[in-house]
Amino acid sequence: LVCPARFLSAANNGAGYDVRYLAHQNDQHCHTRVLVNAAGPWINEVAQMISPAPPRLDVDMVQGTHLVIAGKLAKGIYYLEAPQDRRAVFVMPWHNQTSLIGTTETYYVGRPEAVQPLASEVAYLQETLHHYFPGHMGKLLTSFAGLRVLPKGGGSAFHRPRETILLPDQSATPRLISIYGGKLTGYRATAAKVLTLLQRTLPRANPIADTAQLALTPS
Repeated sequence: LVCPARFLSAANNGAGYDVRYLAHQNDQHCHTRVLVNAAGPWINEVAQMISPAPPRLDVDMVQGTHLVIAGKLAKGIYYLEAPQDRRAVFVMPWHNQTSLIGTTETYYVGRPEAVQPLASEVAYLQETLHHYFPGHMGKLLTSFAGLRVLPKGGGSAFHRPRETILLPDQSATPRLISIYGGKLTGYRATAAKVLTLLQRTLPRANPIADTAQLALTPS
């Protein structure tokens, strides 16, 4: 595991990939049997650095904004439907007597790293909170935005399919998998599906843990 590091390129040599990456300000090289492109909104940008070019999907990027508000609600986590359009919005306890409210769905065009909450999104979430909790006048402490990757399509982002799409190369024993879409909360299931697809390419190994049973312990 090398982290932090910046991926520079990968070239298929028939038995895997020769990978170049930047770590500690030095150009590094390694060989890997398989390659998994899990770059989220940068997925097609990373694909352009791989030779030969892997299969790709056209995608839409949809930004989601969250607000951190001072003050906690009385109980647990709330599922709300925004009065403006009946979309799902969640309100939940956050760190140190604060609440987290999200999210929104706004089509985004631009560099993924430049995504920022929009004033309209902040107002949308605040209006939803005050509709259900008119007495909750907590101060807006901060806001942040992230991006979802959806297959190219039309219509409302809220009604678009959210399946994780695993796109392998076209060889009999795949050595490259590209992960389109999905959510962080499903990362274990996605990882298991990726390994199943790559099982014929990877060497045999003795299982040392069952992630379906292994609990995650907060650090």
